[in-house]
Amino acid sequence: MNKTILVTKRLTLAPLNESDKSLFIQLCMDPEVMEHCYDPSTLEEAEAGFEAFTQP
Repeated sequence: MNKTILVTKRLTLAPLNESDKSLFIQLCMDPEVMEHCYDPSTLEEAEAGFEAFTQP
């Protein structure tokens, strides 16, 4: 699988990896963050979402 990483002077975009899991879950469960796109997730939903995003 191609794991493209986009790098600019101010930003790096890369596929999620295990080191991103804690922050991903915190953001998915935060009502202030999620009010702009979805309802906040439960812990189980956030974990499942992370697993879905990290699949090849």
